[in-house]
Amino acid sequence: MRKKIKSPKLQIKNAAKHAIGILDLPLPDLINYPSIEMTGNKSIRIGGVKGVLCFENGEIKLNCGKNIIQITGSSLTVRALSDECLLIEGQIAELRFN
Repeated sequence: MRKKIKSPKLQIKNAAKHAIGILDLPLPDLINYPSIEMTGNKSIRIGGVKGVLCFENGEIKLNCGKNIIQITGSSLTVRALSDECLLIEGQIAELRFN
C-alpha cells in the first residue's frame, strides 16, 4: 500500500498547530493574522495575503482576511507573489493596519 504524502502547506499548518499547542496560545487568533517581515524601509514580506485591493503609484492595499494592510512609499514594486505571500520592495514610508 502506498503511503500518502502530505502537501507542504498542510505540513506547515500542522507544525504551526503543534507549536501553538506547546506554547498554549489561542490558535484562531494566530492563524488568521498576517505575518510581516521588514528589512529596514527597503523591503517587506507579508504572509497571509488574500488579495491585492489597490496597486497605485505610491500605495498598495492588501486584503489579509481580518486586516487591510496599506503600504505607502515611493518606487514600490512587487518582486514576488505566491499563493499567500507577497514581497514588496522600494522606499517604504508607512505601514498601516485598517
